[in-house]
Amino acid sequence: AGKRVVAIVDVGHGSTTVVLAAFSNSSARVLSSESREGLGTARINAAMMTHFSAQVEATHGAGSCASAKAKYRLAGAVEKLKRMLSTLDVTSVGVDGLIPDTDVSLKMTRVELEAMAAPICEEVSALVKLVLARAPGEVHAVEVVGGGTRTPCIAAGIQEA
Repeated sequence: AGKRVVAIVDVGHGSTTVVLAAFSNSSARVLSSESREGLGTARINAAMMTHFSAQVEATHGAGSCASAKAKYRLAGAVEKLKRMLSTLDVTSVGVDGLIPDTDVSLKMTRVELEAMAAPICEEVSALVKLVLARAPGEVHAVEVVGGGTRTPCIAAGIQEA
């Protein structure tokens, strides 16, 4: 049989890589690849951290999220929210111990998350389009790996490309 051309898209925490490869029964050859350091889900987390830090500080006072312990707990809650929003349209998560003697709940919709993530999603889509444009013909499949590909707007951007 002939060669099959496959694109592999890896969206991780800190970078994104797109590889275009040709496979036959006896060989595999990389046709093209591009990688972008800093183009990963860490940027989405950072945008969410900024958003929720401002929200908590507006409600509970400046400096509420300044300690390393508060930042750590907030980061865990942000990661949990992001994962939940890959399958839900709206969700909230409680953050234990963020503020002494106070229950803090963070709420977000998928629409809000996608608005924050839009620049990252657009960059991932552009990177995929750049590599796919180099294909010598038909691309038979696009395989996705990495946790970032579960983010709905990233998945949609890959599919659109």
